[in-house]
Amino acid sequence: MPVDLPRMARRWTPVLLHLLASVLVLLAISALLLGLWFPAPFFSASGGWQGLKLVAIVLLPGPLLTLVVSNSRKDRRVLARDLGLIVTLQCLALTGCVYTLYGQRPVAVVFWESEFYTVTADELAEHGYPASKLARFGKDRPAWVYRPKPVSAEGLRQILRQTTANGVPPHHQIDAFLPYRAHFSELAWHGLDIGEITQSNPTMKAELDALLHMRGGKTADYRYLALKAKYRNVVLVFTQSGERVGHLYAPYLDNP
Repeated sequence: MPVDLPRMARRWTPVLLHLLASVLVLLAISALLLGLWFPAPFFSASGGWQGLKLVAIVLLPGPLLTLVVSNSRKDRRVLARDLGLIVTLQCLALTGCVYTLYGQRPVAVVFWESEFYTVTADELAEHGYPASKLARFGKDRPAWVYRPKPVSAEGLRQILRQTTANGVPPHHQIDAFLPYRAHFSELAWHGLDIGEITQSNPTMKAELDALLHMRGGKTADYRYLALKAKYRNVVLVFTQSGERVGHLYAPYLDNP
């Protein structure tokens, strides 16, 4: 039986075009997440990877649905209506995904007490703080800042009032943020024993060896501070003066 090439083309051309468009959109969103909203180490630590998988779930069924509705015997207007409905629904779902990811992007990395915490745009907005207030800490996004713990009784009472009465955790209290580099000597007191950590984690040991090989120097030449994130914790690596030079990934959390 001869193959009807024109008929096959009418059916498969929309499918292939839809697949190509889906792949291009997925690549564009991946670049956006990795380059701007969830730069390393936040892509895997703070939800960028999970968000990208959600985007893929929205995009990839589209070509399959196009294959289902594509039929060379269909009237062109009916086919255009069906394809338009699929694309419209996908665009709406994709817009919702991207909007959610935009709100969940980390906009500040705050050192409080003994470790860094990520703070998202939605968390600041919930307390009435626009992310634009972080502009005073420079152009880096997320902003790296220090939230000092008051030593006076009145200062501690103010934190307690903010936390209990207004529901604003200390590391969300943006008006008290300071540049971390100017206070790095205070942060460094909370440095981790990286030898003890890597001794029981060969993967982190390999990451540390690769970092030292690239940057030069010995383990003791650097400071190691904890970053607590939603999906996995991270060990941040700094020079003695507070310059960020790298990071080591801890295993994924079992119950994020």
